[in-house]
Amino acid sequence: MQIMKLNSLEPFNGNINLPASYTAPPDKCHPKGKVCVLDRSGSMGSQEGEFKLTLSTIKALSGLDSIPPVPKPTGSTNLIGKIKKIVESPDFGEQELIIVTDGLDNQHTINAFQVGVTESGEPRMVHIKKENYPSHDEYMRARQGAILDYLTYIGAQVHIIGIGNEVKELLKMAASHPMTVAHVPQRATASQVATVVEAAISIVRDTAVTTADFSTAEEHATATNARIITVDNLCGQPAAAAEQVQAIESDASRVYVGDDAFTVETFKEAFAKAEDAAPIAECAKKYTRGAVMWLLSADPVARAGQGAGRGHRRQVCQGLQAFRGRWR
Repeated sequence: MQIMKLNSLEPFNGNINLPASYTAPPDKCHPKGKVCVLDRSGSMGSQEGEFKLTLSTIKALSGLDSIPPVPKPTGSTNLIGKIKKIVESPDFGEQELIIVTDGLDNQHTINAFQVGVTESGEPRMVHIKKENYPSHDEYMRARQGAILDYLTYIGAQVHIIGIGNEVKELLKMAASHPMTVAHVPQRATASQVATVVEAAISIVRDTAVTTADFSTAEEHATATNARIITVDNLCGQPAAAAEQVQAIESDASRVYVGDDAFTVETFKEAFAKAEDAAPIAECAKKYTRGAVMWLLSADPVARAGQGAGRGHRRQVCQGLQAFRGRWR
């Protein structure tokens, strides 16, 4: 069920220049569509099941024909660097952000954040320096708060989908801001992930919850927590349909995690996984393999032409050649 226009899938870790996993063709790119930022830092390795289900749900909700490959989880988390690169691009315009992450921004290369404008029209900046805080925890809390204030200042609609336990504190802080916040717990089922992610993308929160609106801090905390979409609190949204959940779970088993270009070995591994996951009889696999053989005869390298895509196609063709010898 398509409920959104997806313009791109943007992975990052410590490196904010990882190539996009998916970019919509120009005729399908929507000026108010969504840019999905995918945390592929090393800590995501322990959340891969939940991540794959989340990615599969995003694929279903955006109507993509297939799930693009994503990089392996490695390195640190330069969340603010990736966000700034995207939203400060002249092409960003009125697009929305979906941020999928499992934790905190821990690559401290950016320590100055614009969070508003002064009465004189000058940028209102917040400077977060580690030496100014008595503990690492207080420094990290201040840093995450500054990042959230920056996201509020830029005015884009933001949907944060946090995975696992480490992200809970960030979600609590984010929930009081004018943004949508959702939590996918560890070991979440396909039904839970599909339901939470769909609710996170469907709900738009464009107002903040401030302490001035409440008599006590406890009342403010209760109201803030009620805005976090969880498996137990869908904020009025329905659970995902059983058929949709089944398709999402099946697609998640086919997510390819690795470099964006196949080598012979990674192609063999990915194709073997796809064969094993496909609900077809063993005797029918010869037709699948026949299609691969046809691709071989079509010679994608010869048709690739000039440009960066040629090397990628050559590696795919090498993988196909490896399978031809195995199937004869």
